[in-house]
Amino acid sequence: MDKKTSYHDMIQGFGLFIFFLQLIPRIKDFIKHYGSGYTPGELLRVELAILDRLHWDLYIGIPLDFLTIFHALVVLGWPHVVELLPQRNPSLHVASLTRQLQHCMAGHQLLQFKGSTLALVIITLELERLMPDWCTPISDLLKKAQVSSEQLSHCKELVKQHLRSL
Repeated sequence: MDKKTSYHDMIQGFGLFIFFLQLIPRIKDFIKHYGSGYTPGELLRVELAILDRLHWDLYIGIPLDFLTIFHALVVLGWPHVVELLPQRNPSLHVASLTRQLQHCMAGHQLLQFKGSTLALVIITLELERLMPDWCTPISDLLKKAQVSSEQLSHCKELVKQHLRSL
């Protein structure tokens, strides 16, 4: 992968991010369009009350967040991994791993695991497939994710079974 291609991919991704941000209405635009008699502060308080009632924690990452972060840590920490990727394209590789993750998340038996554990297992299985010296990156990620090796092994067996149907 050359620098020009990765820069182009980054700019394209940033453009999509900005596009989607524009689709989310601002509170003032929402009030103007729907004619609400509420102030922006009142709407924000109602929104927070609803989220609180639903026990919605905005600080918890979703499995896809963890998958993206773990993948980036591996690619940055072990740059030679990029040479082993199909088409040598990290973005396409994450897309492939995302499909695997989504398939696993649809399985009820895997809901017992935290999102970070599930994402770590997807990355682990992929690194085992790609690299003969996969132990170092995985042990580094295990420490960062604070996942026990027993928990990883248990989840890994279930994910392997689940991915056979993919």
